[in-house]
Amino acid sequence: MITERLISIALALAFKASADLQLMQMPVEHLAHDMPAAQLQDCHTSAEGDACFNEVLWAMQTGVVEHPEWYPSLTDYSNFEDFQLFLHGDARLSGVCPRPCGARAPEAPAPAGPSAPEACRTSAEGDACFEKVLWAMRTGVVEHPDWYSPLTSSSSFEEFQRHLHGVARLSGECPEPCPAQAPGCHTSVEGDLCFNEVLWAMDTGVVEHPDWYSPLTSSSSLEEFQRFLHGDARLSHVCPEPCAARASEVPQSPRLPLLEEEDEEVWYWVDDGCHTEHDRHPVDYVGAYLQGTQDGAFARCCAGDGSSCTSPQNCLKGQPGTYAAASAVCHGLGLRLCTKDELISEVCCDTGGLCDNSPVWTSSAYTPVVQTSSATSSPVLRAPAPASATYVVGGGYTKTRGGSAEASCGAAGLQDITTLEECQSAAEHVGIAIKKMVGPGDWDHIPYGCTVQQGSATPESGAVGTNGMVHFSTTSGHNNGGLGGYVLICKR
Repeated sequence: MITERLISIALALAFKASADLQLMQMPVEHLAHDMPAAQLQDCHTSAEGDACFNEVLWAMQTGVVEHPEWYPSLTDYSNFEDFQLFLHGDARLSGVCPRPCGARAPEAPAPAGPSAPEACRTSAEGDACFEKVLWAMRTGVVEHPDWYSPLTSSSSFEEFQRHLHGVARLSGECPEPCPAQAPGCHTSVEGDLCFNEVLWAMDTGVVEHPDWYSPLTSSSSLEEFQRFLHGDARLSHVCPEPCAARASEVPQSPRLPLLEEEDEEVWYWVDDGCHTEHDRHPVDYVGAYLQGTQDGAFARCCAGDGSSCTSPQNCLKGQPGTYAAASAVCHGLGLRLCTKDELISEVCCDTGGLCDNSPVWTSSAYTPVVQTSSATSSPVLRAPAPASATYVVGGGYTKTRGGSAEASCGAAGLQDITTLEECQSAAEHVGIAIKKMVGPGDWDHIPYGCTVQQGSATPESGAVGTNGMVHFSTTSGHNNGGLGGYVLICKR
């Protein structure tokens, strides 16, 4: 009996060893096909409410800024899925953060044996890699030179693409670039990325920074500026060598028309160039009316019917200008400044100039009513504050998420200020250096009662940092759709 039992055990072990050997010799792809599809394809991009969501947000908004060495190959330009995939690969967080959908999984090693190398390809406008290379050349290497060593801001487009190709996370997106070749000549025309660069150099760059373009001047031709930019390693891939122009075919170099005298009393709506760009800060500038004579924003230009938009200025390299200067830039292209509604419709998103994160002028205007005495033209006399009143800041600061900024004093459990005179007294009481009193007025975006434009103020700084533009509104407004920017002055 014992002998038979031992023989049975021996046969079972032999059978199992044979099965194990067959399993070990089975091709990997065969095993993969036999696995449940859900196990291979299971993914979930974290959403608000997930534990992983908070981890990703912290990594994007704080971690990579304060500790970039913790996130090798990621930058604050990386998207949400990039960060989630990185955290999924961390043993401590792999159980919290699943593999996100849409993220590029690490590629499996190529099977042994000869295989043809992938042909080189230099990225062109429209490729996902192209935008990453431009960002690395224009922003990344400036703010984080250690990430790109030994490259510098003078390195060529191909050198930056080759560097990104060597980053495991980007190697599938950015192929090995081809050796730079001297392309045939091409004089840039409207619609080319180079055209916007040339226009900015001609209309703004050489005026504000003539030393950048020596020996060119504001009288130099479009071809001369394009040839100059082609000689800059950072732009040689964007701007080809221009063709020698024939007199009858030389495009007329756009020039800023003489600016009309600016009306200091007219204010124009200025808003974020795009509210839906895919980065950590979709709202970079809270919309507000700005005095047209202030150097406060850039130009984005709409077609006559508002169906398309172009961005002729470079908002990263340039300096913001006045309303008249922006209007002239568009006028020189046969276009016009967009209206407030057109800009908010996002027609200008991703139209170039790196302006999605910058303030942009619109043609939507209003003339504020500035209360003055007809006899002396001095600010109106205000009533003394009631002895029992205590004035405080009641909220209304910018909210980049959720659209929940306070739009009334009542929302903060405080009382509204109901007269212009008391508004001026209250603003001074809370420590605001008033530059201008505006109102009484009727605005849909400004809360009822007394407010001041936020400027650089924060909830922690209170009134410190506000820009001194105090408004008194007689109607209820939504405080920029709940995004805030008009700080409430209330009484308790």
